[in-house]
Amino acid sequence: MSQRGTQSPADELREQGRAIVGALLVVGTTFLYTMETWWWGRVLPTPHLLVYAVVGLGVILAITRRVSFRRDAQGDGGTKNAIRTTVTDFAELVLQSFTATYIVLFVFGVIELGDSLIVIARLGLIEVVPLGFGAALANEVLQGDKQATRRSVTTTVAIYSVGAVFIAGGISPTQEMELIAAYMEWEHTAVLVLLSLLVSYLMLYELGFQGEGSRLQQRAKVWQVGQAFVVYAVSMVVGTGLLAAFGHFRDAPPSVMVQLIVIISFVSSIGASAAEVVIQ
Repeated sequence: MSQRGTQSPADELREQGRAIVGALLVVGTTFLYTMETWWWGRVLPTPHLLVYAVVGLGVILAITRRVSFRRDAQGDGGTKNAIRTTVTDFAELVLQSFTATYIVLFVFGVIELGDSLIVIARLGLIEVVPLGFGAALANEVLQGDKQATRRSVTTTVAIYSVGAVFIAGGISPTQEMELIAAYMEWEHTAVLVLLSLLVSYLMLYELGFQGEGSRLQQRAKVWQVGQAFVVYAVSMVVGTGLLAAFGHFRDAPPSVMVQLIVIISFVSSIGASAAEVVIQ
């Protein structure tokens, strides 16, 4: 039976955070960076949107029955307890996916405070399915008992770079970079920098992903925070190279160039952190 009732608040927050980050990483970031999903969220006929959401969430519910984002939620306390656990986990996954969606789209400026509730709800429905897949699979993909291998600085930077390219490479050629920069205000840009650093730190040291115990050994908090800055620095370099390679800086004023770098660095920092977690 699930040990939900015995969990501390810190453990509960860790599990919620793990699912939200998983929502961003596994599938969801690509959808959040795609203008067609923003457009379809606004114009797709309501019956079509509802069918898409119901079918997609139904698949996620089926996944939740087999793979809970709580490792101890085995559903062995009888059929009634198993059903209750599945429904509760599914509801939390949906909430986590909506949370990730609205945080990122608000920071990007795609959603604004003045938007109607209908538009906000429609954008949430178009994004909740891909993010829900990531949240449901977060444990299977990223959690485990593997120990992190001690590496040299150059090897660590190389791994960060590989992860950054892997996630950001498919997004960097797109026009969404300029479009998001056009949407974003400078205060949103600053928030996105802080969000990138926070997600990197949480993935490496707080959410219980693979190798966390080894990464925490004899490491002071200041060292951990510093490592998140290293991840972000590598991500900025990789992101800048990708943007330059695809001509995003051509004729762009310095202010837009800064915003473009911050935008690509968010997704590349997620990839860099994930590479450190996955490659053991």
